[in-house]
Amino acid sequence: MRRSVAAVAVLLVIGVGLGWWLRGMQNVPAGAVVPGTERKILYWHDPMVPGQRFDKPGPSPFMDMDLVPVYADAAGEAGVRIDSNTFQNLGIRVGRVERVALQPSLAAVGNVAFDDRRVAVVQARVAGYITKLWVKATLTQVRKNQPLAELTSPEWLEAQNEYLALLREDATRAAPITAAARRRLVVLDVPEAVIAKLERTRQASAATTLYSPIAGVVSEIGVREGASIDSGSMLFQVNGLSTVWVNAQIPEAQVNSVAIGAHVTARATSWPGETFTGASRPCCRRSISPHGP
Repeated sequence: MRRSVAAVAVLLVIGVGLGWWLRGMQNVPAGAVVPGTERKILYWHDPMVPGQRFDKPGPSPFMDMDLVPVYADAAGEAGVRIDSNTFQNLGIRVGRVERVALQPSLAAVGNVAFDDRRVAVVQARVAGYITKLWVKATLTQVRKNQPLAELTSPEWLEAQNEYLALLREDATRAAPITAAARRRLVVLDVPEAVIAKLERTRQASAATTLYSPIAGVVSEIGVREGASIDSGSMLFQVNGLSTVWVNAQIPEAQVNSVAIGAHVTARATSWPGETFTGASRPCCRRSISPHGP
């Protein structure tokens, strides 16, 4: 019985003290120090709605409870704490927060192809036959003005002899005809180097050397050594390597995520560690009719 009376007395004392403390707290505004302590109140808030702050104590407008003070010495303790063992087991790394613009990325597999805009065709404009072939295999890398083949053509030999005969005439009287004969050599696709040698040595040559017009790779060879050719025959096709295409295999559902002109970075298995940059371009377009395909 005495223990019960003592317990009730202690509870009454605690209740009176708590009531006195709450009554005192009701008069403490934000920014003030709680009487009897050194703790400064920053603001009041409802723990269920922590984003809303109040300058004065009172009942919460959100819940059936009183506002709770937030002290200055406890404001820096907010957040999530993880013990060191868990921190290490999870492999957590802490870094500085930065504001950056996130760019969507897409990885795809593709293959390298020649740029169709950088193609040169070596063609015969006269009939003749190939007396010598310097490039005999496709995918041979050539330089600009590198010899490809030697062509012998009676029509070329005839045009050269006509031009030489006019060069030996009086320059004033035969100048217009001589210029026309020279233009005929150009039309017959006689290389400029051959014409310059003809004017310098004054000796015609039955065989004429054909040179590569650009630097690149010989992708096609239309003749073989000793073969006869007709006017208009394709002899060589040279693809330039200053730029190439990378045909990426992008799923149809993700095609719209790749904008034309978007930055592209490519890596090749044969060049480990190297990166190549470029821009995306449409490889094909298809128009869809609203009435059906």
